[in-house]
Amino acid sequence: MMKWKNIKLQGCLLAVLVLGVAGGANAALVVDRGLPDSNLNNAAGSDRSNVAWGFNGDFLAGDDFSLGALNPGQSAWQIDQLTLWTIGSESTLGDRFDSLTLFLGADNGSSTPAAAKANLTGNDTDNSDVQVSKVEYPGTSFDYQGSGGGSLNIWQIDFFNLGLFDEGEYLFALAGAGEAITFNHASNAALSGTPQDGADGSYRWFSGNALDLGITAGGSIDSAGNGWDKSSDINIQVHATQVPEPSIVGLMSLGLLGFFVARRRSTRITR
Repeated sequence: MMKWKNIKLQGCLLAVLVLGVAGGANAALVVDRGLPDSNLNNAAGSDRSNVAWGFNGDFLAGDDFSLGALNPGQSAWQIDQLTLWTIGSESTLGDRFDSLTLFLGADNGSSTPAAAKANLTGNDTDNSDVQVSKVEYPGTSFDYQGSGGGSLNIWQIDFFNLGLFDEGEYLFALAGAGEAITFNHASNAALSGTPQDGADGSYRWFSGNALDLGITAGGSIDSAGNGWDKSSDINIQVHATQVPEPSIVGLMSLGLLGFFVARRRSTRITR
């Protein structure tokens, strides 16, 4: 009986190990279009790189990104972390919004579904997979400066464990529930000073709000001459891993199981 318990325990450890290999404990930064670190705020003059976009009513600003081709033997991308930024004058994000919703889905003409939701109390959430933190621009002590010259807070929202996705193009938008407008941070790629993966000089607009189960993409906007003097893209970072095909996972399991069996036989012989 004790030997059978040991075998079952080793089987459980094997399953955890295989899932760890399949899911990938070390997610890679596969989309790096983060906050700018150069040409910030009004001091940069006509070279200002940072901006933010939002709409009144049931409309949202968002954008798109691409998950690249999968390697041979891999079945899907697993998005382990997706990061966005929003701005506002309140001392906490919970003073601005009652809740947050991330909309995320394939750019295929269908509705973009809600992928994660969280209620807010201050900068805390009721969802362990959604974290909010106040940040400054990378390598600086700068907050966001509004068009009127006032300083506004930058909040970073990290969404974890978003699930499996195919390679291809995806749409996203961040929405806060409440009376305030959701301003998604954006920047001009050429002036940002940081990698701007997938920047194409335009962002997307959607119809819908934070309480919807899905929003509808309406098209693209080039901010040059449409609210600003240059083009921009919504900032986003995506950490992801590639998940092996089930057959690959099975072969790995068999190989590791064979190792455990051989180890037990070797232990018996030496006793």
